[in-house]
Amino acid sequence: METHQNRGRQIKGLLTVLIVGFAIFLSSDHVAAAQPSTQIVWNTLADGVAYTWLPYLTPPKNAFLGNLFIARINPTVALFRVYYQQGKRQSVHDWAVEYPGAALIVNASFFDGGYLPEGLVRLGNDILSLPLSRLDSGLFTTSTTVPQVLPTIDASALEPSSAYRESFESFPVLIKDQHLATFKDNPSERARRSVIAQDDEGNILIIYSSSVELSLTEMATWIQDSGLSVVTALNLDGGSSAQLHVSGADFSALAQGDAQVPVVLAVYLR
Repeated sequence: METHQNRGRQIKGLLTVLIVGFAIFLSSDHVAAAQPSTQIVWNTLADGVAYTWLPYLTPPKNAFLGNLFIARINPTVALFRVYYQQGKRQSVHDWAVEYPGAALIVNASFFDGGYLPEGLVRLGNDILSLPLSRLDSGLFTTSTTVPQVLPTIDASALEPSSAYRESFESFPVLIKDQHLATFKDNPSERARRSVIAQDDEGNILIIYSSSVELSLTEMATWIQDSGLSVVTALNLDGGSSAQLHVSGADFSALAQGDAQVPVVLAVYLR
């Protein structure tokens, strides 16, 4: 009799594990899109600069929604420049015409109805726009040609420096310390996205959803599961403002926008 009871308990325990595991498997379909399981194949744009397209697959049936574009830049081969002049605004394409020679140009900060940046913009020791008091803001900064994507903004971002420094603030931080960050999101608000990130080898990544419209949570979860080894990811202004100019190859597949933006980040090869 004791043997039958033990077997009954074992069977019940096994069934419980199977049921819980199956429930977790089903619920995971509603959390993140499935990501490519194969190794990422990078194409060379220039020495130290590569690009790839990765699919966005929608749950629960892994339907193909479109491809996201990723540029990976080794910081030792590139110079990063923030462009902003009060009163000036133009499309990323027009910024590229004004500053020819950039390998990539991407839109940067959010801005208000008067086209003034929302958040810190710093060129050298000139603070051209003050930081916000948002807890979810991050910072792209380059000092002595070393770029960083930072998940927070502290007092040092405003301090004078003997080293030349350029910075801009954006929000929200999507990935922090290789994990999903905490931020507010309306899942029904989907838009084209541009993101600047840094991987675990120090490379700067520019991620552009092109014609794929995603919520912030969808974008962050996709980055986390993409295999790109992202340590920090910072959302840039999205929607019609999300624009990316790439030189040196046929990128006609990139969705082209013509919204006028006041702040951009340009990448030049050394």
